Amino acid sequence: MNKKILVLGAGLTGLTAAYYLNRFGIPVTVLERSDCPGGTLGIGKWEGFTFDAGIHVLHGRDPKVLSFLEDELGIPLDETYRRAFFVHEGKVFPYPFQLNTYCLPLLERLQIFFQMLTPRWGSPSNYGEFLNQNFGSVLCNRFIYPYAEKFWTINPGELTTEWVASRIPRPSLSERVQGLFGEVKGDFGPNAFFRYPQRGGISSLAETLARRLQKQIIYSAEVSRIEPESHSVTCADGRTYDYNICLSTLPLPLTVRLLHPIDAEINQKASRLQYTSIISLSVGIGGEIPHDYHWVYFPSLSEPMARVHFPGNISPYTVPAGCYSLQIEVALRGPVISPEVAPGFWEGCLDRLRKLELMGEKKNVLFVKEHLIEPAYVIYDHYRMLHLPKILEWIMEKSIIPVGRFGEWNYHWMHDSILSGKMAAIGALTRLWPELKDLNPTRDIFSAKV
Repeated sequence: MNKKILVLGAGLTGLTAAYYLNRFGIPVTVLERSDCPGGTLGIGKWEGFTFDAGIHVLHGRDPKVLSFLEDELGIPLDETYRRAFFVHEGKVFPYPFQLNTYCLPLLERLQIFFQMLTPRWGSPSNYGEFLNQNFGSVLCNRFIYPYAEKFWTINPGELTTEWVASRIPRPSLSERVQGLFGEVKGDFGPNAFFRYPQRGGISSLAETLARRLQKQIIYSAEVSRIEPESHSVTCADGRTYDYNICLSTLPLPLTVRLLHPIDAEINQKASRLQYTSIISLSVGIGGEIPHDYHWVYFPSLSEPMARVHFPGNISPYTVPAGCYSLQIEVALRGPVISPEVAPGFWEGCLDRLRKLELMGEKKNVLFVKEHLIEPAYVIYDHYRMLHLPKILEWIMEKSIIPVGRFGEWNYHWMHDSILSGKMAAIGALTRLWPELKDLNPTRDIFSAKV
């Protein structure tokens, strides 16, 4: 068996693909730009604190994914009921907006209630229309539109609806009645519960996979050139690697840019795919945290922060004893030329959090770390919907399989990334051995002989 498969990127998707290919006995090499696995999962560990790259939890309930993580990889996961909140006029209320409207004046509450009762016909042509059809103009203008514009850095009317699925649920009639007068208790939405590793932060998922692969991962290997005609990849330090099939988890526009010879038309189309970047501030603090919140949303456009989350409330093992932590997220349209924020910006954010009683005294801050996450989220605009299929088709004609959140240019949750890696492994095998196409991919593919 002289077939070689190359995986670009040692994030969760790339490592999952390599893991399954390794089980099949296929020679796999994983090239990773940084000096550690994980991709955009984690930021770092300092002074006993562990920080993820934003809010990374496992919302999915696919039993096969959970069994893969807990039983096969041996990663203990804790299931937790989501404690999410949002800020409105200087006070903190339970999330989501569409459920807990009791924070608003009575007239607005009643307007929202009756607008959500009113049937609206026809399919929405964009995300803004989808929100208006489901929640009405009053709630949208008060909370949902401003937050969507802040987080996605684009008007909701410029987004498509293909990514929404079950991510934005609509409350039942009884829930809406209850939310008029007080907090609605109970499960709501697909992420009412989530799972998180008991120890090591979310990066422990990638670290566990990486230990299984050992010397098959090459770190500090930044790809500088991909040549489909010779089936080779060149790194910035001059090293070259041959392949029969290449799985790329690199951001799709970057993959296109690295391919030689360059196709000017495809490169131009890929360069116009849009994304958001996140500038985050990770803060380690001494003392006891004044609440048990997991994360808090800031929907108002007058607030610079999009979200703040509290890692120690998600897992106590992410902070040292007698300490807590928080991470502020600010969304920007990518690419970000300079990640530096204006002088005094972060101090203003921390002052705001203290006034909201989301953190303690400033004197207890042990350290702050600024970090740029780029890309952070794919923007589902109409341009993407029109041109993405052609870009993906062009790449796959060259024995390169785009895979993962940024390789496929999709909005993947954690379990989606794992499944994407597994399916990419299956896709690579069936390209090399077409006779495997008739096998059941969920049962037979890794027990077949070639």
